[in-house]
Amino acid sequence: MKNRYWLLTGVYAGLIFLVSSFQIPPLPASPAISADKIAHFFEYAILGYFLYRACADSGGWLRARAPVISVLVAVIYAFSDEWHQLFVPGRQMSEWDFLFDSLGGIAVVLAMTRFRPVKAGPADASATGSGSISLLPFVVVVYGIGLLGAGFAILMTEKSTGIGLVQSFWAGKDSPLYFGFGAGVAVIIIAATRFLSNIRVFRQLEEEFRRILGRLKLYEVVVIALASGVAEETIFRGALQPHLGLIITSILFGLMHFPLSRFMIPWTMFAIVMGFILGGLYDYTGHNLIAPITAHFLINLVNLWLIAKSAGGPETVLLDADKTAEELPLPQDRINPT
Repeated sequence: MKNRYWLLTGVYAGLIFLVSSFQIPPLPASPAISADKIAHFFEYAILGYFLYRACADSGGWLRARAPVISVLVAVIYAFSDEWHQLFVPGRQMSEWDFLFDSLGGIAVVLAMTRFRPVKAGPADASATGSGSISLLPFVVVVYGIGLLGAGFAILMTEKSTGIGLVQSFWAGKDSPLYFGFGAGVAVIIIAATRFLSNIRVFRQLEEEFRRILGRLKLYEVVVIALASGVAEETIFRGALQPHLGLIITSILFGLMHFPLSRFMIPWTMFAIVMGFILGGLYDYTGHNLIAPITAHFLINLVNLWLIAKSAGGPETVLLDADKTAEELPLPQDRINPT
């Protein structure tokens, strides 16, 4: 049965939802790190395995991007499950449960990409080499769901953290200053990444991104940069950092940028460092998201656009070997007859 892993994924996700719906007597407060966290880890490791196998058995961009999609879906489902428990008598939303759920899903996908990597076929090559047209709706939907969930979490925990939605996204007369902070940090980080691109491991990282992303149009770069900047900062800085703290949130942020190959390990390390920088901005500006969102958006925008251009973006003419010179949209005096 070709779609058996999708069926297993749906049944297993439904089972998780069912078990989380059981009412239980109020439990005494337990340590953040306790034995039940091991159960949470393996619970979502199983879900991550099913998701990875389901995507790997599919075709097109699902198969080509199986590691990314399986991790994103596992983490989003983990967050939705914790949010669902806010409405179940006797249960509560636990940031530590979410952390170990996420780590379980990430760990098994990392293991699968190492020991059972997806072998791309001809159809998958076209899915990854043609840019993000087919992926863009998925990016918007996934980040949109994450943004809504994180916003709701901020709203629901406002009494315990003292940080509300308005405080998170607006700072009154200080807002322009916070935009400036974010832009200034972005300029420094972009300059650092351009310098690092001269080092071999980072050149290999850029090549890997070119291979994965393919050609991106300007509007695709803008949408991806904006969606990732707003959603990731709202999730990690706005919803998680007030509960988990700067260190754990930054490490989790880095692990979410997990390497799809050995060439991408520097990306994960860089993301951890960026987690501390963006988290520091969030704390420095009084738990406001303007500065980290601005920095995150600008860093992604510039670096994605540079990668897209070097991969043959919309301003680069790619010659098709199957077309004659007369069929190409170039002036004839630009063609060397020899």
